[in-house]
Amino acid sequence: MPTPDDPKALFDVWDVMKLAIGTAIGTIATLIHQNFKYRFEELSDRCDDLCRTASNAADLASDYWLSEASEGNGDKLIEARLRGYQSRIMGHWVNLEDRFLEKDATPIRRANVRLFDALTGGEFGSSGRKVDLFRAAEAQDATAELEVLLRRALRNTIPLRSIGTITAQRLKGWSRD
Repeated sequence: MPTPDDPKALFDVWDVMKLAIGTAIGTIATLIHQNFKYRFEELSDRCDDLCRTASNAADLASDYWLSEASEGNGDKLIEARLRGYQSRIMGHWVNLEDRFLEKDATPIRRANVRLFDALTGGEFGSSGRKVDLFRAAEAQDATAELEVLLRRALRNTIPLRSIGTITAQRLKGWSRD
């Protein structure tokens, strides 16, 4: 019978090694998971910022295109704000662009061009500007498209996402084959 003075009574060396190895593996796995989680949440927050800015710009542009040109500084102030929104949207996109796969980034670039045309295209800044229902709606449509494309691109940045998606689809009996 081991006594309390006997070191083998508490732990065998192999037990200590197993405990140390298990702890190291758990710590490394946790650090890797937390790193991916932090990066994904940071990227998600940046996408939210871009979507919020684009939505605010679309709302302002819709108001702008639903009214005729007026005398005074009212239109000039809105036009300046819309140009500012474009700069902010482009700044957000420059910060995000390299984080997405090229197959996802290309449609987002096209959606940005479509949004910018809806915001400041046509008779933008013209003193004879008339109500433009198409551009008012186009600003909202282009923003919605941009948001959908950003969210899809964001999902594609999740590590091992395709393996999980394919497995879930096959378990449901659905296949792309």
